[in-house]
Amino acid sequence: SQDCIESIKKDSPNCRIIAGGISGDCPSLAGQPFGQNDVAALIGPEGGFTENEDAFLKSRSVQFVRLADTILRTETAAIAFAAILAAQRNQTK
Repeated sequence: SQDCIESIKKDSPNCRIIAGGISGDCPSLAGQPFGQNDVAALIGPEGGFTENEDAFLKSRSVQFVRLADTILRTETAAIAFAAILAAQRNQTK
């Protein structure tokens, strides 16, 4: 929601906010250089974000990324986000 994004930006201004995208044009999460930066991951509904939600998130500089070549269920997407980000963080230490 809008309040959630604004809260993240206020409380952690250097945090990168990413969201799961279902478009093949989205870059892969595994290829993103996050290093030790804080990352907030937004997981949308199984059908993807609505056009209005997409537009809002893009207007707030949220980066859409692809988790896999298939569309994941919401609960699976959360685990995939966490696992990929943890693996990347461990590689940069």
